[in-house]
Amino acid sequence: MAVKRPGKLRVILNPDDTRKLILPDGIPKTMEQLMNEVRNVCGLNGNFRLQYQDKDFGDALVNLTSTAELEDLATIKVIPIADDSSQEVILTFCDGFASTQSDDTELLSTPSSSASTRTQMWPREFLIPTFSYDTELQLEKGNAVYRSNMTRLTLRPKAMSDILEKVTEEIYKYKGYPQDSDFSDVAEALIKKHPCLSEPGSYNGCYGWKQRLKTKMGNYRTQLKRSGCAEFLANSLKSKAPEDALPAKKLKRPRRGEANHIPDIPTGETPDNLENERLSLLSEVKRRNNRTVIKDKMAKTFSLRRYEVVGKGTGVEELKERWPALFTMDEVSNFFKSMVIDQCWSVLNDTIHCQYLICTLAEQELERCTMAVFVIREEEDLLHPPRDIGIVIEGVRVLNELPSLAHGCAMLFGLIYALNLSYPSEFKHTFDALQKVFMEVEPKKMTRRVCSLNLKLKI
Repeated sequence: MAVKRPGKLRVILNPDDTRKLILPDGIPKTMEQLMNEVRNVCGLNGNFRLQYQDKDFGDALVNLTSTAELEDLATIKVIPIADDSSQEVILTFCDGFASTQSDDTELLSTPSSSASTRTQMWPREFLIPTFSYDTELQLEKGNAVYRSNMTRLTLRPKAMSDILEKVTEEIYKYKGYPQDSDFSDVAEALIKKHPCLSEPGSYNGCYGWKQRLKTKMGNYRTQLKRSGCAEFLANSLKSKAPEDALPAKKLKRPRRGEANHIPDIPTGETPDNLENERLSLLSEVKRRNNRTVIKDKMAKTFSLRRYEVVGKGTGVEELKERWPALFTMDEVSNFFKSMVIDQCWSVLNDTIHCQYLICTLAEQELERCTMAVFVIREEEDLLHPPRDIGIVIEGVRVLNELPSLAHGCAMLFGLIYALNLSYPSEFKHTFDALQKVFMEVEPKKMTRRVCSLNLKLKI
């Protein structure tokens, strides 16, 4: 009797949770058996469906209707099934990470979504994607030989091209402009998963892969720019002023690990349509009890707003006139979630207690402030509640009547992202510590002072 060969599947539960599913008896014969395996191993309750990467459509996700479509090492994605009457996601996690209302996933499902919309931060451990069947077969045999006698695999040109293309596309899911350390992470993950690809003579066995990926990523950016990708069109020579028309001058790259720096216009929309939505927002913000309408329209016009902020460099005063809805606590929170992903915002809200940013200047002096959280009191007694807590940027009051100083600091941090501003020089290290130590956004680019603080906190 033939021995059944175990199978492995990569299961995507949500943008921040990907797991390995080991099937001792191989791929189940029925969908019911497969869904029960996913439900039991991943600890899921409620209704869901599965999608898989269809090679006929360039590994695009397609609804899975038969397990015969799956191969070993394939990737499947769990899609919660929502109740239309309540708009509440039925799927919940048994380990305490309960799903939330559908509003929390709005950034992925609203018309603001496009092919360039990112939903994940750079992972702690980069996952190498599944390649074509031919390439995977070569790698499987090559890894077996390498473990047996340490003989490295000599790839065919087609397999080499397949690996570089798939890995580059996976990198772009997280960043359009990866750093040198990011390429190192990817190259190390590649030879860790496929040791037969390690290179002789390289100090870490993957330096050559790192350089190939850098070259491939540059070519991929050029390809996307020609296809009209807004993130890269913003850095084309045609988009720059004549005095700045140099390839490496004034590049509009993400400053602090923004996930959606300059997204594309949503599918089916035009700049004129989005401008009409912006004009309708001006009247909507004057009405009461219409937060849902404002939230939908702000999400829909996200790409237009980012173009004005990053591409055109519009000033704070003009932005406040054109986008008054942006300067509210709800929208700053929503914007920050879309830029650096939801879990980072929750970390910031839980950890920020910085009172060194407080400005207690006289009201007339606020107009001269570049950036500050201000507190206005009618009396000197600190026991009395302040008359107002707010934020001023470039001499413009952008937020008022905040509930606490901690909220003020958190909102200021969010506005720095929303308006694409530099950190104030007096508090650069404070903001760097919040971003890189507590929120863990771009932690590999710590300054010496912030790195020293991080080491002391770990002792």
